[in-house]
Amino acid sequence: MQAAKVGDSLSEFEVVPDIPDDVDMPAAQRQIEGKAADADVLNNLAMAEAAMGELPQAISRLFAALRIDPSHTRVLNNLGVMAYEQGKLEDALQFLQTAFDIEEVLGEHEATTNNHLGVVLSAMGKLDEGMEKFMRAGTGDMAQFEAFYNLGRAYVEHGKPDLGIEHL
Repeated sequence: MQAAKVGDSLSEFEVVPDIPDDVDMPAAQRQIEGKAADADVLNNLAMAEAAMGELPQAISRLFAALRIDPSHTRVLNNLGVMAYEQGKLEDALQFLQTAFDIEEVLGEHEATTNNHLGVVLSAMGKLDEGMEKFMRAGTGDMAQFEAFYNLGRAYVEHGKPDLGIEHL
């Protein structure tokens, strides 16, 4: 059986949107946002490098972004995806679980993090945990179609085709 995949294209990576210039922020918040913006720029450059097949440079740039902002969940997500795509499931799980834990503390759960965790956990044979993450990714304001597809695919690949078809 082939393991479920997060995806084969750059669309699986998260590029950070720009912050509008007209937002009025206190000086301390601007400094924090400035650091986050630096990490965002590095993240976005890394995604461009990854798209061009320059993975070592992309990974290096993502780690530089983490040195600026260790709690940058999109950077952690992207590192998790890259580790998964290289077959480094334990590393992928560590990056994604860290992103999840940060989101938990902030009360800001991202469907993408749950979906990626579901894929990695399923690939590791931890089907129940993976299913929980897929279901969590498929609920709320940020529900993702991809999470339902991955949930269905995981059911099929783990010998539960009837349940899988319900989600495909």
